[in-house]
Amino acid sequence: MTSPVRRGLARIAASVLTPFLLLGVILPAQADRSTAARTRAPEIVVPIPLEQPEPPLPAPARPKPAPKKKALVRKAKPRPTHPMRRPSVFAGFGAWVDQFDFPNMSAVKTVAMLRAHGVQTLYLQSGESSTDDAVLPDDGPWLVAAHSAGIKVVAWYLPHYKDLALDVQRTVAAARYEYLGHHFDGVGVDIEYRRAVKGKAWMKAVADHMALVRRALGPRYPLAAIPPPPLQMAVAPNYWAGFPWASLGRSSSEIMLMAYWTARGDCPEIQDHCAYGYTKENVLQARQLTGGKVRIHVIGGVGTHSKTSQILAFVKGANDARADGASIYDVGTTQPAWWPLLRALRGLGG
Repeated sequence: MTSPVRRGLARIAASVLTPFLLLGVILPAQADRSTAARTRAPEIVVPIPLEQPEPPLPAPARPKPAPKKKALVRKAKPRPTHPMRRPSVFAGFGAWVDQFDFPNMSAVKTVAMLRAHGVQTLYLQSGESSTDDAVLPDDGPWLVAAHSAGIKVVAWYLPHYKDLALDVQRTVAAARYEYLGHHFDGVGVDIEYRRAVKGKAWMKAVADHMALVRRALGPRYPLAAIPPPPLQMAVAPNYWAGFPWASLGRSSSEIMLMAYWTARGDCPEIQDHCAYGYTKENVLQARQLTGGKVRIHVIGGVGTHSKTSQILAFVKGANDARADGASIYDVGTTQPAWWPLLRALRGLGG
């Protein structure tokens, strides 16, 4: 209980202090409603004196200056942790044509079909060690038709490694090839032929070939290595022991994995040999084996042995692994119903 006198003094003090308390609380809050401003404002504590007849008046609170317009932005856009990279020649949705397709396909009609389905890069065989010409004569019309349709064209060459000088010369010739003013947008080397050279000599030839071509073309030319994938090599580790992954990572602009799940017959017992696992895991392992600095394009199963469910799993695996690009082999064996499904690969590498 308090005396009537003290209660009267309390009422007087409250009536005197209330305007100032409101001035000290409301104005700063109106001046800056952000959490940061309220945190920085000095806390004003004015005790109500019950024992003194005339309490001292507090100095009026100075209102906070209005915040700058920039401070009103609630959430700034995050800054990228890595600099933006331009899409590579090998990025996105690709399609493959080899020398055996030339007699059976019209360049103009096939390219028009590829364009309608959103293909971004055409991989066109330029030759191999056993062909008569450094660049196959059929390549010219295909190159012009694709460029006219807005599709990039990458030449790919199959070396036998028996004559390394010849293989280097023909790979460089493809990069410098010109037809009616058109050039290939890049070159890939199909690394798989092992019948002419064996063992460690073959491994050395693979590394030397890519290094010599890189030296001839310069550091910026789009040059891809197209090897078997790590999970295929794991099936026969002695056969593939010593494969020069690190060297390819240094000499290549891109690693294009021949990750053909159709060559594996033990799915679903081994999930990593199914379309999804084989696609995703090969990309992740190749990225690690090459030092994490080179982009990875993944080539899926052969069309003649694929199913629609596998195509869908392949697309998901390529996207989940964040591959730079993806494709299946090849145009002639791709079923019409698959093209709309494969179109989802267009966003890779963007």
